[in-house]
Amino acid sequence: MTHDFLKRIFIHFLIVLALLTLGCQSIINKEIAPIEPHLLKLIKPYDNRDTVVYISSKFENDTIIFENVKTRLDTVRNFSRGFYNKKTLTVDYKTTKGSYHQLSGKRNKLVILSRMSGADFTMTQLMFLGLSSQKESLKNLSNNESITIGPESTFENGININEKICSFTFNQKIGITEYVDCEGNMWIRQIKE
Repeated sequence: MTHDFLKRIFIHFLIVLALLTLGCQSIINKEIAPIEPHLLKLIKPYDNRDTVVYISSKFENDTIIFENVKTRLDTVRNFSRGFYNKKTLTVDYKTTKGSYHQLSGKRNKLVILSRMSGADFTMTQLMFLGLSSQKESLKNLSNNESITIGPESTFENGININEKICSFTFNQKIGITEYVDCEGNMWIRQIKE
């Protein structure tokens, strides 16, 4: 190979690299569209850290600590994963020692809202004590103050099958108000005095 041939290949490589970089810049610099207002209702009850006690019809209890909303901004710049910006809002929760439901992880996500630059939708997931919502279940949230996530949802890993729940009710103002375990016992949120 001649020196001129290698020089031409190197110049072509630089031109292709520059075009790829400029092409990706238009994607990289895109703003992340706001998360839809009806989905923001999922995180509204969790503006502040809160400890909630639920009592079952068998007088067992769960004490659950809901953390306040966390915002995470990610910048992805990778040829295999893509070039985009991502905003994620999450609400973590954990059960305390002595609670009937014990979770395997130290932190569990209750709500995950995630939006990427260039996307025209928000990835949404609502999970609680082994039950995970389908995005379709959340469409009714815009019209109703409360929604019930039920048996059509999928189970998550990380919780004993006997301790999973079959449904839960989410209220836009106060969060999770009640849930039913797989034995049919109702767990009711206790009102603070």
